[in-house]
Amino acid sequence: MFILLYITRPVSRRPVTSLCHVLQILNVFSVDSYRVYMASWTVVYLICVPVYIAIATVYCYTLIGYWCFVAIGTFVFCYYIQARFIIPY
Repeated sequence: MFILLYITRPVSRRPVTSLCHVLQILNVFSVDSYRVYMASWTVVYLICVPVYIAIATVYCYTLIGYWCFVAIGTFVFCYYIQARFIIPY
């Protein structure tokens, strides 16, 4: 408990007077750390997506030829239509 008070005291810039205040600061730290963790995983996948699409297109082209571009175009068109009609809650 004293370690937690020692860590949170410089952050809050005022003396910690109640356990409730300490728990609120601990909750903020835990939620923010989870958001940073999830953002780091999401960024990795977003960076890799163009590479995966290029590899998949080349592989699809070697299998079925020019029809792969028809398939990719159909997929992009249907995905756009689906994303356009999503009803917000």
